[in-house]
Amino acid sequence: MRSGRRLAGRYRLDEPLGRGGMGEVWRAHDLRLNRTVAIKTLPARGAPEQAVARFRREAEIAASLQHPGIAVLFDIDTDDGDGDGDGTLFLVMELLRGTDLAALTEAHPQGLPVERATKLLAQIADALAEAHDKGVVHRDIKPANVMLLDGDRTKILDFGIARYAEQTTDLTGSAMIGTPAFMAPEQFDRTTPIDHRTDLYALGGLAYQLLTGKRPFTAATMPELLHAVLLTPAPAVRDTHPHIPQDLDHLITQLLAKNPDHRPDNAHEVATRLRAITAAPGERPARTLEATVPSRTRTVARTVPPKPRRRGPETVLRVGLWAVLTCIVAAALVYISFLVAVINPGGVLVDQGAFAEAPSCSDIRPAAFSTPESEGGLEGGISCEWRIKGEPFRSVVVFLGVVETNGWTSAVKEARKRMAKPVLARDSVQRKEPALGPDAFSAMSRDRPDKHQVVFRKSNLIVNVHYTEDHGLGDDPDPADMRATTLKLATEIQSKINA
Repeated sequence: MRSGRRLAGRYRLDEPLGRGGMGEVWRAHDLRLNRTVAIKTLPARGAPEQAVARFRREAEIAASLQHPGIAVLFDIDTDDGDGDGDGTLFLVMELLRGTDLAALTEAHPQGLPVERATKLLAQIADALAEAHDKGVVHRDIKPANVMLLDGDRTKILDFGIARYAEQTTDLTGSAMIGTPAFMAPEQFDRTTPIDHRTDLYALGGLAYQLLTGKRPFTAATMPELLHAVLLTPAPAVRDTHPHIPQDLDHLITQLLAKNPDHRPDNAHEVATRLRAITAAPGERPARTLEATVPSRTRTVARTVPPKPRRRGPETVLRVGLWAVLTCIVAAALVYISFLVAVINPGGVLVDQGAFAEAPSCSDIRPAAFSTPESEGGLEGGISCEWRIKGEPFRSVVVFLGVVETNGWTSAVKEARKRMAKPVLARDSVQRKEPALGPDAFSAMSRDRPDKHQVVFRKSNLIVNVHYTEDHGLGDDPDPADMRATTLKLATEIQSKINA
């Protein structure tokens, strides 16, 4: 890119504002409407048509997001270059004057005051709620993607770009899109669907940095960082900043939960809780009384402070009853703990399953893949990957997870429960594969015919086989062939697993 170049004959590039892994940002001039805009360029050459089409659809949805906390998207188009074949996809956005939250955190290494940080976070939660209500997930919320304008107003940038990067950066599916310190655990596992709760996790990481000046997870190497994000509980904000309100600390802990089901339900809830935290300590919401008068006059609302509570005999009786009930419950818990510890310690009376640990990658390597395996640790198991470069590029990734007993239910039964409720992409086509076991199945995404998945169980070991076959642009493999190849690999792997 160079100054003076015109994109699509309409937008003149004037001055570069920044450069990143996915493109450049320019100050530009809209020659048709005579206004200054910001343009973000993205590489389009070599990108799958599906990815570009999907990005256009998501950009159209993002352009419909009318919210003061979301940067306005004016236009999206492609430019064929100056005859040099440099295909460029670009977005035209409002030009924002301010700084980003990354610069703000650098200027406050000990963190922002609680009230200011909480108000900024509530604004961001409001904007995310608007996007999530429209079905748009950002996927890369981080300080650098939130602008801070005059009056401490925030605006989120780059809706839809992370999804495009995910589709184009690495066609084999091994690319990691986003900033790892702010990425939710499910973003590292391509088999787990992404939803609005992924953004809530990132918002928790952003909240942690605004309040402490540090990211929730840091490490000397990338493997150490990934291990921390996937397996290490997030540190509490109050560990280093004990003045932080307990409700705020609890909210951030929930946002940073590894399991999406343990995070708040939605961004609306997060915004409401953030604003409640900024209220004065001990302050209770006031009651509003409405008096309706004839139609020609308006409804008048007045605020009445809450009446002080008085304890009468009934209140004392209720307190006594609760105390008795609490003692009964506590005694029951002690008795149950005794049963677990004495009668069935460690669940020894139930089936522990055939596997105490997952097999090693070298033991299950498919014969067709001679390259050294890549082995990684997962909670309760391991992951293995092998690749064959060439035409077509082929890779197989295997996740092996050991399911443990909960002390009263057998490990095998727990494994069956997980197989009965698989986590799959919404557009996946699933079918049973009885040749590999009664609960085995295969799945393929309609949008990704180059990928196929087979999952089977052996006792309490769940094995997830992902096969990728990339034939290049515009040449997708046959779905039936992909299923047959993946089933063959899974059958071979199954035969090599010994309890």
